[in-house]
Parts: sequence; structure tokens; C-alpha cells
Amino acid sequence: MQAGTLALQSDYFVSKLSKIEEIYHEALEKSLSERDEFLKQTCGDDDELRREVESLLKFDEQAADFIESPPEDLAAALFEKGANQNIIGKTLNHYRVLSPLGAGGMGEVYLAEDMKLGRKIALKLLPQQFEADAERQKRFEQEARAVSALNHPNIITIYEIETAENVNFIATEFIDGQTLRERITEKPFSAEETVEIAIQITSALESAHSVGIIHRDIKPANIMIRKDNIVKVLDFGLAKLTMQGGDSGSFETREQTAPNRVMGTINYMSPEQALGEKVDARTDIFSFGVVLYEMLSGKSPFAGASDAAIYNATINKNPPSLNESNAEIPIALDQIIKRAIEKNREKRYQTATDLSRDLQTLKQNSNSNLSNKNYTFAERTRAKFFYPIAVGATLIAIAAVYFYFNYFSNKPVEAGKNVNYSQITNQNGEELFPSLAPDGKTMIYASRESGNWDIYVQRVGGTNAVNLTKDSTTDDTQAVFSANGEQIAFHSDRDGGGIFIMGATGESVRRVTDAGFYPSWSPDGKEIVFSTADFVEPTDRLTNGVLSVVNVATGEKRTITKDDAVQPSWSPTGARIAYWGLNEASERDIKTVSPNGGEPVSVTSDAFLDFNPVWSPDGKYLYFSSNRGGSMNFWRIAIDEKTGKTLGQPESITTPSQFSQHLTFSRDGKLFAFSQVNKSANIVKYDFNPVSEKIVDKPIEITQGAKIDRNPDVSPDGEFIAFDAIRDKQEDIFVMRRDGSNIRQLTNDINKDRAPRWSPDGKKLVFYSDRSGRYEGWTINADGSNLKQITNTEGDNMLLNFWSPDGKNLLGNFGEGFPIIFESDKKFTEQTPQTLPPFENSKDWIMAFDWSSDGKQIAAMKMSNNPNIKGILVYDFVSRKYTELTDYGETPVWLNDNRRLIFFDSDKVFLIDSATKKAKEILSVAPNDLQNMTISPDNRSIYFALRKTEADIWLANAE
Repeated sequence: MQAGTLALQSDYFVSKLSKIEEIYHEALEKSLSERDEFLKQTCGDDDELRREVESLLKFDEQAADFIESPPEDLAAALFEKGANQNIIGKTLNHYRVLSPLGAGGMGEVYLAEDMKLGRKIALKLLPQQFEADAERQKRFEQEARAVSALNHPNIITIYEIETAENVNFIATEFIDGQTLRERITEKPFSAEETVEIAIQITSALESAHSVGIIHRDIKPANIMIRKDNIVKVLDFGLAKLTMQGGDSGSFETREQTAPNRVMGTINYMSPEQALGEKVDARTDIFSFGVVLYEMLSGKSPFAGASDAAIYNATINKNPPSLNESNAEIPIALDQIIKRAIEKNREKRYQTATDLSRDLQTLKQNSNSNLSNKNYTFAERTRAKFFYPIAVGATLIAIAAVYFYFNYFSNKPVEAGKNVNYSQITNQNGEELFPSLAPDGKTMIYASRESGNWDIYVQRVGGTNAVNLTKDSTTDDTQAVFSANGEQIAFHSDRDGGGIFIMGATGESVRRVTDAGFYPSWSPDGKEIVFSTADFVEPTDRLTNGVLSVVNVATGEKRTITKDDAVQPSWSPTGARIAYWGLNEASERDIKTVSPNGGEPVSVTSDAFLDFNPVWSPDGKYLYFSSNRGGSMNFWRIAIDEKTGKTLGQPESITTPSQFSQHLTFSRDGKLFAFSQVNKSANIVKYDFNPVSEKIVDKPIEITQGAKIDRNPDVSPDGEFIAFDAIRDKQEDIFVMRRDGSNIRQLTNDINKDRAPRWSPDGKKLVFYSDRSGRYEGWTINADGSNLKQITNTEGDNMLLNFWSPDGKNLLGNFGEGFPIIFESDKKFTEQTPQTLPPFENSKDWIMAFDWSSDGKQIAAMKMSNNPNIKGILVYDFVSRKYTELTDYGETPVWLNDNRRLIFFDSDKVFLIDSATKKAKEILSVAPNDLQNMTISPDNRSIYFALRKTEADIWLANAE
């Protein structure tokens, strides 16, 4: 009897919801002025029916779909409502569950408290009735991974994926703000507001597309603006990994989430999406263009009285020009949107990066000073936000679930509640190392706009920068104001390099040390602390450094650290010096030490990359850059300045940047500036004629996108490229064909796998990895099987490894020291490796890079703790001697004549004859840089990783 009653109730429930859905969809197609009359006619005297439809229409206006649940599971969730209610009050790991927020087919959402960090978060739980279902658990994890892979300041944050007490859950952030849908309903955006928002959204799309994920449902309801004006893109529930292929299939109507079907919302669909064709990242660009059009006009560019009419408009009709209907909309912005919603995807923006570049240019060239526009989007606090869940037409109808949001945000600086960000430099290339004067009125920074790195000074709020080191033809960087603002300390390569000081306007330059990097003043201005080692990327450290303190007046120096230490920061009272360095596991962590030396105190100790520590002006916090939130952003930790003891857990400081570094404060803490860095590295190929010794054609980009692909190596048959890449917060090994097709991922885990090299028979790859707890040599078959550790060393980490030409031996490099040669087919612990001899009467060491094809010589680069000592050399096995070829350059690679080599130095490629030592430049990629080269077996193709960096300085005003 009960089963029959339940079945009848179920049938009635589904029938009722189907009727609600039908009316709801038809109402959505009506204008606001037409809806009232439509509902009167369709609902008649059924007041309950009308209330349900009106509530869903209200949800549609307010919605910001969270992590959307597949509709085929929704029916079960609806009938199992409250299945996890007994979890309220329990603690899952360090999350205390407070109250339910909503339910969906693949998860129930609860309000919870993060007891470690003292913040409210949302927990999405896999319903109990699905715990034993392996397939649903797998899909739950896939959903979480898809979104967590997109950690970015402008994408909703996934904190972690965990299991506790047999419950799987995802911990996510709360968002307190307003959806674009709500804001558009109030009034259209101005051009300035639109551009500011658009730049943040394109940054989110760049991040998603760079890891192969397309959103497929970009719309105003899926974009929120927080109270601090940070834009968040939500709902990657429809996201598809492009590396798994596009999707196709029949499209039904409105929002759709059934597997293997075209998904999205029809008003924002691209033509190819509406036609059920295979989609790529350009479909997101089209949808985003529709959003921009609606933001400015308040209307959809592709409207219609029915789904068919909307399809027809999307596929066949062009919308009215925005500029013609509103002269205040800049023509340039109108043209950007027209290109974004171009029906032919080949004529559309091809990447979000291209779109972002045009938006940035428009902003920088605008007479209305877009970058400093102080706009307010969220004008009222909302305690509730409602989210609709769309149901496929083959299952059941729409049901609504609600979410309560109460976002807890950390204050980025002590002095303010509201932070306004503005971009204050826009030169080509990089602007780095900002330092605010104590009074906050001026700022210095480094730029190579003049051709080499120089130090510029600029008034805060002004646009004209003055070159303080224009008379220097060498690089000058890393400048920092003294505590009283009267002097500037900086690193310079002039006269052999070192730390120099000058007056605040560039006068009276003098040397303080003959070596050193990253100077930091003592509060009284009498001493400067510096590191003996430099670095370009915090991930690529080849030499260790220590901290030294120099007396500015006398030049006396003392060393205060023993272990690796770089980038120091002196605390406001002078009690401690913060720095970062490599630990035994080669992890990057923050520490502090007394200015008189002694035992350092750890601030961080984990697997995250933490660098660039900076004290808050009052000494209560230590700020630093870290990737612990996914992107490289700022964090802070409460600290006792006198002892260096930490007083809490790290707190995130979100800036509108995917990679933030070089933080600097004014004395009162109301202003801070930082460098926003956009980095990419892609594998590039140049055709080369080894006879004429010339590059013979334009470059071909083998990989593309805003990602980091590096360390290429060509297979012995010349058909495949192995490389490592930083993607999805991981460093893994990949293999692809030489044209960039058929990319295969060989490793896929949290370990750092780097620098693959092919075996001579092309069957294996050797690389180095920290998967054993320290860096050692590993091998893996070319098909991804048989992963095996091949070295077991002590002392320094084992780094780059490669085979001898006959495949019988392997050469391994250490962090410091001389390479070893060992047998490839014998257990490492059962042999005595041969060590290459050291230099005579020298403390320098080498990094071996390539074995000549005749097996008689090794090409290497000289390494030293003194960055001014470097160069290319060759070791001869017969004479057991080294021949130094140059005093510059990196990564030498043999040509197959066993006499000539190619190598690079910064942004130039050189060819050198090892017999005559004559070198010549064959290629320049300035203003970009190179990273690790390889050459095809026939010497006709040169491959390398081309690094591109754009960095601008942003100012934050906290009041």
C-alpha cells in the first residue's frame, strides 16, 4: 500500500513539475511587460501553479548556478530530500557542518565552518544513497577536479576534495555580491564598467582554456561581482575537457545538462553550439560577447518569441550596432563585441588572450582613464541567493534549490575595509620590483623599455615615469627605498655587479658590495641585507645563496645564514629578517632569522611554492606570494616580530591577478603596490640549415596557449617531442608528435616531473622527479608504462639526466657538484658511479647537458654561486680535461658533426665551433626569453621553449 501511494505521489509530483517547467520556459521567452498577462491566461485560477512559476522566474533573475548537478540524478535527490540531515553538527575533518543550504542530484550543499581558518564555507556532499555507487562517486570527483583545476582569482574557489566518516565532499568558498543578471536588470553598465568586468572575465577564460576546459554556459547568471569588485565566474557544471574531444548531439531547449548533449542556455549559445556541432574555446568567446552586448544595452542581441526564433537570430541575423543606438559606447568597444559574436568562428577571436589584449589596449588608450575608474557594483547586501537546477526534457521538470551566502573575507591590509585596484603602468614588456616611498607619493620600479633594465620613478597617480639610471648601459633592477625615503638601494650589473645606492632622484650612485641581489634596508638606514644568489623563476633555482648584511658606511659584511636563503625583507623594528629558500626536499618555504644570525624560525613548511616575503608596516603580519590557493597570489600570516613565531594559519589575499609578486607598502599601510605577471612558455620550432648555419624560415608554434610547456627533447627518429609542462597545478611529462598533434600525458600526479630525455632506442624516457621525497632519476616507457626510480643518492638532489649514445650509461647532474656516470641496466645500489673530475683550483661546478654522438665529449655549462661566473665548456673523455668555450650561455647541444654546438643566452641563440671557439648569433627572440633547446637528429630543426612575460604594476588603495 505504501509503495503504491508513493508511486502515485511520484507520478503527481513529476506531472506537476512538468507543467511548471512548460509554463516557466514559455514565460522566459516573454518580455517583462508581457509576462503578467501570459501567466493570467496559462495559470487561470491555479494560484499555487502561478506562485511556483513566479518563484522560478525570480530565481532565474537572481541565479548564479553554483556547481550544477546532472539532471538524470535529480529525481532521486528530490525524493531522498534530507538524506544527510543527521550530519548537521558533525565535524568532517576540520569543517563543522552548520545547516543545510540545498540539494542536487550529485550532491547536497551545507553551510559549514572552517575551524582552522575561522571562515564560513560551503560543503557539497555526495548523498548517502550514492556512497556505494562507484560510478556516481567517480563523477562526483570528476566534477570537483574540473572546477578545482581552475583555481583563479576570477573563478569560484574549490578549497579541497576530501573524504571523512565515509562521506565524500567538496569544500568551496562563499560569494557575497551580485550577479550580472541582477545588475543588468537594474540598469545597463557603462562602457568603463563593462571593460573593467570584461578584463577579469577574460582572465578567467584564459585560465580555463589553458588547461583544456571550456565552460559552455557563459551567461549573466553565472557571473558574480563581489562587494570588493572582484568578478567571479561560476558553474563549471557544464564544462568539458577539450583534450577529451568536443561534444555533439541533439539540442533540446533552454538549459541542459544531460551527458553527451550540447549544453548551455540558448540566448548565449554560439551558432556551432546551437547546431550541435563540435565546440571549442571559441564558443565561450561568443557567449561572452553576447553577455557584453547585454551589459551595455540591457537587451539580448539574439532575441525571439520562441526557441526557434532565437536559433534563427543566432545563426542568421546580426544584431543592431551598439554605437548607433548609444553614441556613448566607444566604437572600439563596439567593434570588439562584434568580433566576439562573429558567427563564423574562424573570423571570431581565436583565443581569450587575443580578446583580453584588445580590451587591455582599449582600457589603456581610453581618455576616460578606465584603469582608475572607481565603480561600485554591489550596492546592497543579500543574505540569500537562489539557484535553479535545470532538468533535461527526458527526465523531470525544474526544481529549485537555494543557497545562503555569508562570505567571510580577509582584510588585505590593516588600514582598510574597501580596496580599490588600479593599473598604474602599461609599458610594453615587464615592469617589476615596485617600491613605494614611505609617504606613498612616489614609486620606483624596473623596466627594460629602453633596451636594458633601468630603474624608473613615477608619481603615484601620475603617468610620466623618469629613468633614474639612463646613463647605465647594463641592467639595474631590484630597487628599494630606504625607510626615510631619501636613498635607493638596488642591484646593478655595472662594473662586475653588486649592490649600489643612490639618492631618491638618481644622484650620487656608489657601490656598496661587489656582489649581491635583492637588497633590503635596516629601519635605521645604516645596514643593508642582501642575498648572494639571484633567480628568475622561483621554480627554477640552480644555485643556492646565503644572506649577508653590509654596513653602508664602512662596507663591513657579515653572513647571517648557512642554508639556502634569497629575497630578504627586514622587519619594521629591525628585530627579524624574513627570506625564503629551498629545504632538503627542494620545497620553497619562508623563514625568519635574527640580523645577528643564529637559528632560523620557519614560517611555512609545506609542499606549496612560497616566496617573496614582505613585512606589514606595523610588523604584525608577514605577507608572501604562494600558489597554495591555485594561482600565485598573496597570503599573510600573523607573526611575533621579535621571535618570528607564527600566531595563526596563512590567510589568502585575493588580487585581480593570476600571478602576483613584489608586494610593497606605504608606511601607513593604506597603499600597496605589486606586479601582476602573465607568463607563458610554449614549444617553438625553427628550421635550420646546418651548412649555411642560418635560420631559414619563420617560427612555428608547436604548442599554444597561456600555459607553461618547457624542456623539449626530440626522439631519435625525429618524429616525437617529449616535454614537461606545468598544468592543473602539476608538473608532468608529455609526449607529442613533432607538429604538436597527438599529445599524450605520461605522468599525472602532484609530484614534480621534469626534463625528459629520450633513450637512444626511443623506447624510454629518463627524467628527474621528487616523487621519492627528494629529486632522483626516474625512467618511464614511451607509452607511459613501467615507471621506475633509477638513482638513490645522498646529499644534493639529482637533477638533469640523459643517456650515452649507445644507451649503456646514464649521466646524472647534482644541484651542486660534478656529474656522475652510471650503468643504465644495473641497480644503482649495486654499482659505483664514475664522477667527472672537478676543475683545477676552482670552487665552480658544471651542469652537463649533452653527449656527443661519438661518445667522446660532454657539453656542459659552468655553474657557480657567483652569477657572474658562467659559460659553455666541453669535457673530453680521452684527455679528461675541460675546454672553456665562452663566458656566457646555457644549455649547449651538439650538432651531429661532434664539433659544433648551439646554445642560448637570454634571448639569443648562438652557434659555436668547439675547435676554433668562434661563436656567432643565429637567432634573437627579444623581448622574449628562451628555455632549454634541442635539435633534431638531422640538425634541420631547432626546438626550444619560448618564454613570454608581460608584467604591469597595480596599486591598491585601502580606505
